[in-house]
Amino acid sequence: INRALNTDDLFVNATSYAEASVGYSFQVNDQLQIGVKGKMLFGQFNVNTASVDAQSFTGVDSASIQVNDIRIQTTGIDVDDPNFSESDVLTSFGNTGVGFDIGAIYEVNDRLTVNAAFNYNGSITWSEFTKSQSIQNVSYSFAGFDALQLLNNQDTIDGFFERERQKVEDTFDFTEESNISYTTNLPSTAYLGASYEI
Repeated sequence: INRALNTDDLFVNATSYAEASVGYSFQVNDQLQIGVKGKMLFGQFNVNTASVDAQSFTGVDSASIQVNDIRIQTTGIDVDDPNFSESDVLTSFGNTGVGFDIGAIYEVNDRLTVNAAFNYNGSITWSEFTKSQSIQNVSYSFAGFDALQLLNNQDTIDGFFERERQKVEDTFDFTEESNISYTTNLPSTAYLGASYEI
């Protein structure tokens, strides 16, 4: 209470993609084996918050939100279009990316073996079925309702919530842009392991 809550560190990045890969492993010597794999990524769905710059403030008798810049990018999701079909996205190959994996197994001696792997999943450039929705420089404040008006039948709960819902819709009017191009990174992983034969 009485201080701003910043949302600068909040983000969403949800992705669905298919992967086609080819790999090769070879024995360097009696102790070392190395493997590599190249990956082609085909993006299907994505929801990505490119920017979340807002603050919320809770006072003693009110709550307010100040939005400086919020931008949400999506691919493969269109709930407003009755002709939209998810199958179109699943059979499209316009959202692509590349990555690679590399790993090694090393036999230190007859009992001890160590292994390591690095999986670079790369990034996907989204250019088909894309949308960007943004909102900038808006403020919204909620101060509750007047209980006396409800008790005196001068107002109703339904009427209050309908006015508040309309106020939120009018305030947070997102600007939409279609057929944009953007890139998202996929998380990479590294592994290190060992086995010892007792």
